[in-house]
Amino acid sequence: MACGDRAPAFPEPVDTSIIGDDGMRIAATYFPVHAENPPGLILIHAMHGHRDDWRRFARAAQRAGFASLSFDLRGHGDTTSDEQGRTLSPATLTRDDWRLITTDIDAARRGIIERGVHPEELGLVGASVGANLGLQFAALNEDIEAVVLVSPGLVLEGIATEAAMATFTERPVLIMFGAQDAHAASSGRTLAALAPGFCEVREYATNAHGAALFDASDQALEQAIYWLGTILRGARVLGDEPLADSLP
Repeated sequence: MACGDRAPAFPEPVDTSIIGDDGMRIAATYFPVHAENPPGLILIHAMHGHRDDWRRFARAAQRAGFASLSFDLRGHGDTTSDEQGRTLSPATLTRDDWRLITTDIDAARRGIIERGVHPEELGLVGASVGANLGLQFAALNEDIEAVVLVSPGLVLEGIATEAAMATFTERPVLIMFGAQDAHAASSGRTLAALAPGFCEVREYATNAHGAALFDASDQALEQAIYWLGTILRGARVLGDEPLADSLP
């Protein structure tokens, strides 16, 4: 590096993979930070989405001190061939595939810890069916300290949320949706009423669904990151400094 040059403020994302319980290689992207044992976020995309849907969110999270791992659900993005040689797509996913997707979230949890994230400072952010999957996973895994549900549904792709929310231990939950996204808005309010612990609801004047909510509303992006920063130690809680205006 030449004299006077500055190191990049944010490390570049790293394309990588995690291994599912059945040996399937799951495409993933890791967003590291310049810190030891930072808090970490597992990011789960929506049906017909892919891991890059989270890039803007993950880059904003880097700025606040969070490392993140996003991954392509089976049948999506670069995760389309299983160990039996099947070609997977959203339309061909079976009940067994959805069960394995839930175990892939645990592979993501292990993978982000292996990359140096603090194992007791983990959050999970899910969009649409990713929110449903994330809530079910977190309800059974108390090492997930905070959950953000973006545009959840009561039942999406057979993944139900009401029982999971009703049995969720007293960990913080943030529910976010567009007020004009009727199903997500109705589902989000129902889930908030079932939450046994601290639950905050944020709604925005848009019909944007899933991770697209953060493209439609800089306020939503900043509020989600700020909320996570108040819960997970080691993150930077930002004040009036806008995240969205200075993303790398």
